[in-house]
Amino acid sequence: MVPLGVKKMLAGGVSLGGVMTAGFGCVQFIPYTHSLAYTLKRFTLRAGEAVGCAAIFTSVYTHLTDLFPKHSTLVLVCVASRQLYC
Repeated sequence: MVPLGVKKMLAGGVSLGGVMTAGFGCVQFIPYTHSLAYTLKRFTLRAGEAVGCAAIFTSVYTHLTDLFPKHSTLVLVCVASRQLYC
């Protein structure tokens, strides 16, 4: 039983990462009155962005393994190393 599918994880990761990235881009408009609250807001936005990116990479690796079952190791090595000649 799969509680969360690959497509939903990819869509959720892109959405969460995009919203958190846009929020971090607007962090300059947050009033800088208390340094602890400001810092916590920044770390929360960055942590949300990291969770979104982790969901994206997890779903992409899973999808690539499903697409190329016989050559899954080669595909994952090519994606991980980002070499163009693979």
